[in-house]
Order: sequence, then structure tokens, then C-alpha cells
Amino acid sequence: MKKKLILAMVFSLLCSNVQAAERPYSEAEKQIAQSLEKLFGTIGKQVKETKDALTKETQDINKSLKKELEPGLFRELSLNKDTRFFMGALVKADLLYVLQDQKAHTLLVPTDAAFEKLPEATRNRLLTDKAYLHKVVAHHIYGGNLDGRALYRARVIKSAAGEKVRVTYWKKNLYANKVLLSKPNQKTSNGYYHLIDQVMIPKNLK
Repeated sequence: MKKKLILAMVFSLLCSNVQAAERPYSEAEKQIAQSLEKLFGTIGKQVKETKDALTKETQDINKSLKKELEPGLFRELSLNKDTRFFMGALVKADLLYVLQDQKAHTLLVPTDAAFEKLPEATRNRLLTDKAYLHKVVAHHIYGGNLDGRALYRARVIKSAAGEKVRVTYWKKNLYANKVLLSKPNQKTSNGYYHLIDQVMIPKNLK
């Protein structure tokens, strides 16, 4: 008897569930369902946009860190204790970006001792005349990956200041406009730099 009663109750519940499933949704229920669907869709879109933005930001940070940690011109010249004046001049002349450029550059970099040898009037003008400083610093910047051999083969190179510089070779040493390349062929990931023992002043500024 109990078994029949239990079976009857189960059958009754199943019938009620089928009827509930077959019952059409009311307009209010449809609107609620649509609103919920729209809400979850908007939330999902916002989550995806946030995730994409964070991914891009992380990639940009990693790219920037990798760039600064690479043994490029910026890093190598920053760590060189003999090029602090030149680095300061690059900053003040708004030319520091050249060291971080992915394109290859070649620099003839005056040592700190070279700057100290300048006449006082020239040093003062470099400190006070930004246009003059920009021209002087740009005169030490050249395009391309130019080691000592490439410089000698070129014979004449043009600086970022628009001036031509003649490269010569004498007694196993390289010279640029008769200025000695005291420590040439410093290779980096985005170019070469050659230490020179004199600051080169463009002819049209002398």
C-alpha cells in the first residue's frame, strides 16, 4: 500500500513539472530574461575589454623594460663613466631619443675630458644657447651601423646637423675631421659609438 502511495506521489510531481515546462512565459518573464541576457552580455564585454587593455599594458611595459635592459646605445653610454657630459648634453638638446631608437645610429662621442678642454666661452655657450647646443650634439650623430672599417670605406659621412665629416686613417688610427677616434668600435644592439678626444664644432658655428 505504501509503495503504491509513493509511486502515485512521484507520478503527480512529474506531471506537475511537465505542465510547468509546457506553460508559456509571460511578457514580464520574457522582459526579465532579456534584461538579464543583456546585462550579462554587457558585463562579459566589459570584462573582455578590461582584460585586453591589461594585456596590452603589460606587453607595453615588458617591451619598454626589455628595450632599456638591452645592451643598446642608451644603456652602454649611461654606464660609461667617461661619457656623462655627452649624455647630459643629449638630454638638454632633446636628442636622447636617438639612443633608444630601433634604427641603427653611429655616434662619435666626446669624452668628459674632451668637454673639459673646450674654451670657457664655448662651454658657457653650450650651457646657455640651446640651439647652439643642439647643432653641436647633432654633429656627433650619424645614421647606420658604422664600425671603423665602414667609416673608413665611406671616407665622408654626413652628420644629423647636415655637415659633412671626412674620415682618414693614419698610423693605425682613425680620424674624423682630424679628431682622433681614441676608442673606436663600441658595438651595441642598435648601433656603434666611437669615443673621441675632442668636441667637434660644425664649421658654420665657429
